[in-house]
Amino acid sequence: MKLKCPSCGSCHTVIKDADELETMTGNSAFTRLSSGFVDPGTVATVLEFLVRIITLLIGYAETAKKSHSPVLVCCDCGYFSRL
Repeated sequence: MKLKCPSCGSCHTVIKDADELETMTGNSAFTRLSSGFVDPGTVATVLEFLVRIITLLIGYAETAKKSHSPVLVCCDCGYFSRL
């Protein structure tokens, strides 16, 4: 189930760990801030990276760590918010 973006109301969102987003983008705002905006071009880069990672991880079960905060990212407007 996709969550609505609190900023624009779009359901075109993705949820990832804050640590993963920081590593993929080099932007520490995902771990420092509770919400904000990211460049939509960065969102496209993150999604492309995620597709590559998912194809590599098929078949492997991952356990969630308590230190990783899930982050909702809007693919349309670039808004992000920790859940």
